[in-house]
Amino acid sequence: MGARYSVVEQLTKALGGKLVPWDKPTPVDTDIFVAWRLKGTPSYDNMVANGVCLVWLDLGYFDDTRFECYTVSVNGVHGHAMKVPVDDTKRPHPILQPWKHDGDKIQIVSTGFNKRLARKGIIESMYPTGWLEETKVAAEEAFGMPAHIRYHPKELPPNQPTPPPFEQTFKETFCSVTYSSTTAIQTVCAGVPTVVQHPRSPAYNLCTQELEATRPKGREAWIHELSHRNFDMSDPREYAAAAEYIMRAYEHI
Repeated sequence: MGARYSVVEQLTKALGGKLVPWDKPTPVDTDIFVAWRLKGTPSYDNMVANGVCLVWLDLGYFDDTRFECYTVSVNGVHGHAMKVPVDDTKRPHPILQPWKHDGDKIQIVSTGFNKRLARKGIIESMYPTGWLEETKVAAEEAFGMPAHIRYHPKELPPNQPTPPPFEQTFKETFCSVTYSSTTAIQTVCAGVPTVVQHPRSPAYNLCTQELEATRPKGREAWIHELSHRNFDMSDPREYAAAAEYIMRAYEHI
């Protein structure tokens, strides 16, 4: 049934749980519910009302291993997730590049979420209507340099050419602006000053919400915490580590 089903299956087993069909009611004695993006399960509202620990799985945070890893968010999505204490154990993550001070363009990054995928019980933090165009104009005024919109490859307007790989745009980008996209992780790691305007993004607390280029301290602690929520799909030991992370969160609820 695919890699994502396998991740849910292996993590559920690591937690000592059992699989239930997606379209069937969740057992009333459920303490922890694990799913890939929690889309549309009929028991969602009841689980929220009963205080069930909800675990949302998604693709990896770091671009070079995005499709080989999965992320864990507990009782919230990405930046909204519960803060779980982590220790000093080092986990794989990208090397942080020095903050950039050059570049001649502002990049406005659209979200990758598709409104057609919205489901009951899932808050999809799309940017407000007109945000892309209005932010482009405001950014040009604020920075005094041209701004362009980078549309998500799956959300291209008609006749819009496919954009180049995201990392190829970093050299020319003076500042990257997004509403809630996880691409802010890539730009922050690459040293591109980044604006994030919605707390759903995992980089929100590290970035400014204003249209200005900031280079904050604290990236090392930030990426360390993210690395403790990012797990290898193919390594059996990683499922035990992910289960331990979830149980640590559960014990603090």
